[in-house]
Amino acid sequence: MPARPPRAEDAALPAFAAPLVPAGLGERTVGGGPGGRRYLRDLGDGSVSWSHRYVDGGRVVLPNGWESEEWNTATYDVREDDPLSAAVRVRIESVLHRGDQGRFHIVTLGQMTCDATTFFVADEVRVTKGEDGDEREVFAKTWRQSAPRDFV
Repeated sequence: MPARPPRAEDAALPAFAAPLVPAGLGERTVGGGPGGRRYLRDLGDGSVSWSHRYVDGGRVVLPNGWESEEWNTATYDVREDDPLSAAVRVRIESVLHRGDQGRFHIVTLGQMTCDATTFFVADEVRVTKGEDGDEREVFAKTWRQSAPRDFV
């Protein structure tokens, strides 16, 4: 972007003040969980699978008492000499404690695969309410989409 040349009246302008930054939500991170990586290679069929599990920020407590925790797993698969075998799967899990409203467990699954002409994407979300081991489903939805592999 072009800059204009300095002018005499610019000298009367006040200096820039420090930027204003909001105080934030006042959240606290109180824990986390284990992560890890896994690499598997099958010499018989030439397949390779790589998984990465990680905790996203730990367990966070908000000022209103709500708590949330999230962890993710991404898995990549492919067989040697067969690029069309490539697949990626992502699983994201969240647990949200909403005070008197209870505990919610959200699981999102996504997968992408392909064939010679088309990419295929499948997504699913499932929400349950209740304590671990005594949950009931309150929402679920699945999406399936495909797209041509133009120019790939």
